Amino acid sequence: MHTAFSRDTIGKKVYVQDLIAVENDAYQNLVEQPGMLYVCGNRNLPRPLRESLKISFARGIKSTMAVDENQAVTKASKAVEELYIHGLAQQEVW
Repeated sequence: MHTAFSRDTIGKKVYVQDLIAVENDAYQNLVEQPGMLYVCGNRNLPRPLRESLKISFARGIKSTMAVDENQAVTKASKAVEELYIHGLAQQEVW
């Protein structure tokens, strides 16, 4: 579990999408095992979150499969889309 609190440290905002983009375990934790993703945030969260998931997934795919960068990005995009289609990614936004 990774948590992010944008107002905990004065002068430094940490968002969920920032943590996901730098962590290398999203693909393993959400696809290979498989797991579920639950996030809460404001209406600006969904798009950056999906992009961060694609970045993290592409790294995970590249490290576990013999694919080039373009193939990893394509597979990552599809894997992220599948999470949402199959209800494995839930988000509460306001």
